[in-house]
Amino acid sequence: MNLILILYILAFLFLLWAVIAIIRKIVKWAVILGLIGLVIWLFTSGAISTDQQQFVQSVENERQLIMLEDKAAYLTNPIEYVSPENPPPASRIVRVSVEALDFDVTINNKKIRSDEIQELYLEGKPLSQITYADIALDAKFPETGTLKQGVFAYIYEKELKPTTNPLRFSERYKKGLITVEPESPFFQAARILPAAWIEQKLNKAREGISTITANILKEVKAWVSSES
Repeated sequence: MNLILILYILAFLFLLWAVIAIIRKIVKWAVILGLIGLVIWLFTSGAISTDQQQFVQSVENERQLIMLEDKAAYLTNPIEYVSPENPPPASRIVRVSVEALDFDVTINNKKIRSDEIQELYLEGKPLSQITYADIALDAKFPETGTLKQGVFAYIYEKELKPTTNPLRFSERYKKGLITVEPESPFFQAARILPAAWIEQKLNKAREGISTITANILKEVKAWVSSES
């Protein structure tokens, strides 16, 4: 009887040892795979950061075409109004939906509600608060233009542009209310990552990523060696 009990105890201890060994191996490989995934993410993040920097530079320096569906369009750097039906080529095209203009704005100390902006473009209802002259007071904008052209250019440049209001831009980009052509790695990642991530990327340089990646690779190699 005692022999049988001893055998049961030994079997139990052996089974417990086997389970612990299996769990230890699972945890080990889970950590290894997690670290490898982190390294891959950091490399990808580095490429995305580079693309983000290039995008920010192009926003500030290159001629981009900004379009509000078929309602209005203009070229940037400097601002030049163009026809949305037959726009000229540009290095990058940003397409904005009227639905993205869902916030109030102030032009020359005159408030315009979001519903008034929507009515201007969807119904052609003029704004009573301002004329194009209010927009032309800002030297950044052409001296002449239509109200539809000027209001859209003013809203995008002052309230929606990714270098002006990255969070507002990213939130609407994720909803599909803004598209960017060509869709580079930064914007491909922006489709699936939180809007706050886009904001952070647009406000943060690539500093330190190479050093972090090298350190993690070194730690992974040392940890695997110690476990083998």
